[in-house]
Amino acid sequence: MDLRRVAILLPGEGLGEFPTDLHERDAAQALHAWTAAWRPELIAAAGRLPGVCSTAALPDEVDAAGAILILPEFARSEPVDRWRQDLGESEGSRTLVIDSFGSREEVIASAQESNFELTSCDGHWSSEFYALGYAYLQTELLTQGLVFPSVINGEDLEAAIVAAARAAVARNDAQVEKQLRTVYDLLEQVREHVYPVETSLLDIVLLGETTIGQRLEREVALPTPKSFVMSPDTAEMLVATRKAGELAQACLLATHARGAHLARASPGVLQESVQQSLSAVADAFGKPAAAFVLTEPELPVRLPDVLDAASTPLVGVPLSPGPVVRCDQPRFVWREPARFDLETLITTPRDAASAHTLLRHAKRLGESLYRDHISTEVFVAWAGERHELFEDLRTVAHRSGLLGRFQTVEEYFHQTEGAAPDGQVRDEELGPQAAEAGGDGSPTLSDSICQRNVAGVSSCALDLLAKQCDEQTEGCEAPGRLEQVAATLQRDGAVEGKLVCNPLSMQRVVLLADGAADSPCDLLASPLVPSVPGLGYRVFGGQPPKPLTANDAHRATQGELRNELMDLAIDPRTGGVQSLKTHSSRRNRLALRPVARRGKTLIDVPLEYKCDPSEVIANASDRGIVRTRAVLSDLRGGEVARCTLQYALLAQWNRVFVDVEFDASSADTKLDELNYAIRIALPEGAHRAHRSVQWARLPEHRQQFIVSDYLQLSEARSSVTLGSGTLLRCLRHGPRMVDLLIPSSDERGGRCRLVLALDEAHPLRVALDAAAQLLPCNLASCRASESGAWTAHIDSPNVQVVSLAPLEGSQQGVRLSVLETAGRTTDARARFARRPQAAWLVDFRGERSGVLDTVGEAVVLPLGANQWRTFEVTW
Repeated sequence: MDLRRVAILLPGEGLGEFPTDLHERDAAQALHAWTAAWRPELIAAAGRLPGVCSTAALPDEVDAAGAILILPEFARSEPVDRWRQDLGESEGSRTLVIDSFGSREEVIASAQESNFELTSCDGHWSSEFYALGYAYLQTELLTQGLVFPSVINGEDLEAAIVAAARAAVARNDAQVEKQLRTVYDLLEQVREHVYPVETSLLDIVLLGETTIGQRLEREVALPTPKSFVMSPDTAEMLVATRKAGELAQACLLATHARGAHLARASPGVLQESVQQSLSAVADAFGKPAAAFVLTEPELPVRLPDVLDAASTPLVGVPLSPGPVVRCDQPRFVWREPARFDLETLITTPRDAASAHTLLRHAKRLGESLYRDHISTEVFVAWAGERHELFEDLRTVAHRSGLLGRFQTVEEYFHQTEGAAPDGQVRDEELGPQAAEAGGDGSPTLSDSICQRNVAGVSSCALDLLAKQCDEQTEGCEAPGRLEQVAATLQRDGAVEGKLVCNPLSMQRVVLLADGAADSPCDLLASPLVPSVPGLGYRVFGGQPPKPLTANDAHRATQGELRNELMDLAIDPRTGGVQSLKTHSSRRNRLALRPVARRGKTLIDVPLEYKCDPSEVIANASDRGIVRTRAVLSDLRGGEVARCTLQYALLAQWNRVFVDVEFDASSADTKLDELNYAIRIALPEGAHRAHRSVQWARLPEHRQQFIVSDYLQLSEARSSVTLGSGTLLRCLRHGPRMVDLLIPSSDERGGRCRLVLALDEAHPLRVALDAAAQLLPCNLASCRASESGAWTAHIDSPNVQVVSLAPLEGSQQGVRLSVLETAGRTTDARARFARRPQAAWLVDFRGERSGVLDTVGEAVVLPLGANQWRTFEVTW
């Protein structure tokens, strides 16, 4: 009997709803069922990839014919049992339902005993295909968790996997290896597109009295990078039993003796215990320990002094319950000037003996990619006790960095040293009580901040508080420290807290540039600073522009703009973009030119262009800006509009800022009902279009659509992302062109800022770059209960304030736009300097559309994953 398909029966629809919050037994069964379906015999016979069948929409007898359906125990229910009974009672049933299994081998045994014709490969390549199934599942879950549409080319991927499976049953090892490499290359395109960040996986093996026999031999025999942890007693036992030689080439870590409580020990006992642990490893193996491992949840404040003297890094992996030390980043430098400077990794370890851990790897990895400067996952288990499914992750990591690469702790510290320049934590921030950052040791805002940013924030805050700023206005507007602004706002004891808005990673507070400015910042005059690690995108503010030196390459000429990542060539005929390329791939990505459309049906208007020579506006070490001017005429010579395009390419950034302005005040064309647009032309016609984070891929037949956040056009190897600070109406023009209509209140022209990005992994950031420019300040994170002046406080570090402005008219209050940045649903609570009377959600038309809940003095702001919403609050 021929096999048509293999599927796993689960509640939910598709892989996107694959259950991950399962108990240990159910998690193991879910992974066993899914990976068993990837056995090469099954894929080769079915000629297609395994799938998921929903228990809410069970197939009938016809659809289930020729199928092997794997049913985990947690997915069983009364409707499923009735369906199985009906299916089994039908004569000549051609469906096999496998439900009683505890391992993959039992699933395969049931399939081989059936009437389906399967060609066995004797399990030779089975482990590779099990791992491939695990990699495919985790990649899909990670893509869904990061709120990205799938970018896997399904047809090519399925063809390569089926070819590999058929080669496996034919015993053609060379062809299997070739096809598996093709499969992993296709899967790695997902990582390069969605999460182009390498993840370090650390496998820490705990050694004890009962694990230095055959368990240790099995761990040493496996070639995967791992690090072995031992106490002084274990090190001596390894020497006594002549097992030390087996670990001569391994990465060795030292830990304290069992029963020792270092956090409660006196300084003398602490030093003696740590030195004893380090010396035991050095004496037993003839080389120093790569790191000291702290397994207690509490952190001894004297520990870095001891380890710094021994030049030994610290790895903190609490293995017992307790008040775990809180820190923003797992990988940091524990620093106290003139005392110590200690390379440190402190994180909650994952249980390598748990199937639940392996099932949720994508979720943990997604959180780490969003949160951490250096994405790190640590797995810990006793020697010989790792879950059998852990080998799937090891196999994937050996072939690809798709889900991370395994490293020894020694390799990890060597490769990450200096990789996070802002990852420095003071001693008082990591004490045993896990004190909040701040106080006397917190960095303060320097006087070098741009005057217009400070003035904008202070004036906006004063308006929000409805305070008169007569004689103090001059003091507010002058350059100075934020403490002066805070003192002004705090007069008469009216408010408590701190000025504006939001605690972020590494205790950074982000302030709005120019307060409530409606127009984009001036790229010619605004200072530029590097990216803030907690935000992940470039921000404005800080140091003044840097002049071009003799050794700097020119960033702008009349016909070209370039930076460290991209080259932009200007079209001398239209004033648009002739080509935009990256240095890594020299093929053209897009062209751009101004166009016009007419009437309610938006008919394309043929145009003639008369372009003035391009003008170089800025050619500095940190930016290049070129401006073009063109007159657009109809075919009869009538002037349609004058178009000014200004292109800005900033240092070390994959963004092109395009300021567009159409002026039709002097137009003399006889054409009426004109709309002005920018036409984006792509060099290939196979691009897929996605808009915003809440909407899926646009169907090919959709000719007109609205873009609220961004428009991403992608194909197998690359993508182009377009963002704007406003709603854009878009029209397809032919198979590979899109027109972006420039918003206008009348027919006399219009203006807007567009942002173009190539191969952007986080397209929502392109929209944020177009809508708001932010100023980073080295100011301690604030609570609404702290002293000092403030305007608004939001308690969720994953919520970013995009804009803040007073309400117009007689109402007292504020309109604020916020963005969820961590990819998870959040109910953020916002408190303001005055008690709010009411709060509303504001729709895209600027109208109030729903009342918000309040809890005490806080307003609850409901946000979906990566959602951008606007709210109004009155008092």
